[in-house]
Amino acid sequence: MKKEYRMPDADWRTAATTLAKDLPSNGRVPEHKKESTVRGTYPILVDRQLYYGMKMVPAPMMLSVAKRMKIAADELWLEIDIKGIPKEQLRGEYVLIPTELEEPMYDLYEHLMGCVVFSYASIEAFANSWFEPDKEYEVPDKDGTKTLKGVEVVRQINLQTKLLALLPGIFSINPPQKGRSPWQEFRGLEKLRHDIIHFKNHDLDREAAQFVKTKVQNNLFTRLLRALKDDPSHVAYLVMKKYLPNSLTKTIYPPHGIPHWFREFQTAWK
Repeated sequence: MKKEYRMPDADWRTAATTLAKDLPSNGRVPEHKKESTVRGTYPILVDRQLYYGMKMVPAPMMLSVAKRMKIAADELWLEIDIKGIPKEQLRGEYVLIPTELEEPMYDLYEHLMGCVVFSYASIEAFANSWFEPDKEYEVPDKDGTKTLKGVEVVRQINLQTKLLALLPGIFSINPPQKGRSPWQEFRGLEKLRHDIIHFKNHDLDREAAQFVKTKVQNNLFTRLLRALKDDPSHVAYLVMKKYLPNSLTKTIYPPHGIPHWFREFQTAWK
């Protein structure tokens, strides 16, 4: 009697609801069934032993990391309670952050950096997943357009171009409108991510800032604190949502409409 191994309570990050069918009790796959059973999953090697069964999808995994970082940052911010620093810590119009808050503040910034970087990475992974490696795409060029294969698009074309000029064609939708949501939030996320990855010394230069509020409000560490309110992981979700509602009639990957992980993301983090 054939046995079907299903995953009734699928993890929200998975790309399917069935891991593998017709597996014998000893877990070994007959040679003639290996192709059909393993297709769509990603094997891993541990001490020369192959394991398989999970379909690794980068976008939801990166989005999950970002959300975990955001939740951890929120908890730290409540613990720090920076506005509750006693008045004796005032130095003129400045408040001195006490030594005992240094560790949670460093942890806070590390979590916020991680949230921003992985939120952006999840959008990039999402965008790249729609380009078939050997299919040709017309890509905007300074001289008009040029033809690139999907694998070249992924490597050579920046994320803005993918989101504005290429994905709308794949999904037959209008491109995001500049200056409006979610494009405006995406551009803010992108700048913050770039400023983290390509860090500039002036963001640490106390002399350059001169403690002038108009300058301090634009430095990296002040802008990172705004991510507590803006939630970069939600920005990433909104960017993806721009495209996915229109995928229900598409036959490209994923073949059955909106991916399981996208449908379950909000529920998983309530």
